[in-house]
Amino acid sequence: MPINNELSFDILRAGIVILNERNDRPGTLGVIATDDGVDRWIVSCYHVLCRANDDPFSDGEQILQGRAKELGRPVARVAAARADQQVDCAAALIDQGVSVSQQILGVPFLTDPGTPIKGMRVIKSGATTGVTEGMIWRVSGDTVEIRAPDGVGAGFDLSGYGDSGSLWIDANTLAPVAMHFGMRPTATPTALARPIKQVLTILGLRIPK
Repeated sequence: MPINNELSFDILRAGIVILNERNDRPGTLGVIATDDGVDRWIVSCYHVLCRANDDPFSDGEQILQGRAKELGRPVARVAAARADQQVDCAAALIDQGVSVSQQILGVPFLTDPGTPIKGMRVIKSGATTGVTEGMIWRVSGDTVEIRAPDGVGAGFDLSGYGDSGSLWIDANTLAPVAMHFGMRPTATPTALARPIKQVLTILGLRIPK
């Protein structure tokens, strides 16, 4: 059975599965942001909303809410002007008439974006593994490294395929601090993320109140 994050939702919210209609690579809706206070944008990874590697994409490609394109519904369109392959972030303008919520599935409402700090306890809501917990192990330039917290047993899922785009959130303040983009396959599983302030600045967006 799929976890809740993989299901279809009439109201868009962060933490649920999304898919580029031509990509066939599901990911996570990281957060809903705005430019002018009226428009609404999906923020996620470039390799989720656009294409992986160097496969070119076209402005206006459709984003579906759903894990499989045969079952997904159209909710947004990618904007080439709001995409950065190097940082692996992008945004898609949500279609008119699509209802949205600022709440992340399984997580209380966010506070203002914060700065990732070594030792910070964080949580994320991903389309594949749901709500999981981690600890920021290192911040190196624009890369945030997150590992499982102390005391967890074998088989703990820090993150998984399909969680790309999800936000890592300060567990104490509920401030979003980084956007997950992948895993480092080492002896100690390590999640990789970009500081969310950097992502929002690059995309020219902000998280509405």
